[in-house]
Amino acid sequence: MFPSLTSSLLGRPIHPLASCFGGGGAFGVAFDMGVARALQESGIHVDDGPMLGTSAGAWTAAALATGITFEQIMDAWARHRRSGPARVIDISADIFGDRRDPRVNTAAIQLPTFRRMVLSGAEHRLADAVAASSSPPGLAVPHRIGRLRYIDAGVTRSTSADRAAPADVLVLVAPIGGRVLGLYGRVSEQVIHYEMAHWRYRTGGVVLFVRPTRAIAALVEKRNDLFDLDIATVAHRGARELGLRCAERFERRHPDAARCLHQTAVHDDGGGGVATRVG
Repeated sequence: MFPSLTSSLLGRPIHPLASCFGGGGAFGVAFDMGVARALQESGIHVDDGPMLGTSAGAWTAAALATGITFEQIMDAWARHRRSGPARVIDISADIFGDRRDPRVNTAAIQLPTFRRMVLSGAEHRLADAVAASSSPPGLAVPHRIGRLRYIDAGVTRSTSADRAAPADVLVLVAPIGGRVLGLYGRVSEQVIHYEMAHWRYRTGGVVLFVRPTRAIAALVEKRNDLFDLDIATVAHRGARELGLRCAERFERRHPDAARCLHQTAVHDDGGGGVATRVG
């Protein structure tokens, strides 16, 4: 039985496609957005369904929802560079203003409980949701929304894929995985595989998983390289090429799911509704 039928019988909201983008500084934004743009070009419209972003992935999800480019994000980061701990909201508000979008969700850690939370772009400004998800301790001050404070969820989970929306297909893009930063990347990928298994068990869907190739991983030799804007630009180009290859491979391995994604695109209206586009 096709996953969407199973989920309908169980009473779960289901989408043809959901996306999840992981963290990794400027390198993470570059990788996430390069892969996402390539998948869009290949007919896999990652911005049409619900998106969950962590840290750099939060920037990606908000950018895809609003039409902001990778270059615009890098320009804003360069303008707001400072020596001490940053206020991420200064940058995110500069880019996203007061916009909201129900497709965008971000993972953040709430203080002082250290609970991993998912913030909705329907309930919060994208600028706030992004800042809450991408304020790492030591590099940025915690972001405050009302009386609550949040820090970067990438401190514990680089993707939070287990919290992604139910879907027939989950696009999972993980900049910190494989050979990136040696042992750190390998441990991160083990956690991601646990999250994928949890998501599959919960939803019955299939996963299109993308992590850096050996060549892209080699761009990051130390943690500071994650925030190097020049390295990010090179990674962005490599990620787009990788995304195109991954789309082709997914079509070969899952032809029925790929055909469905090419024919139908989802837009969440904020209340679980689905608008269908054929073409």
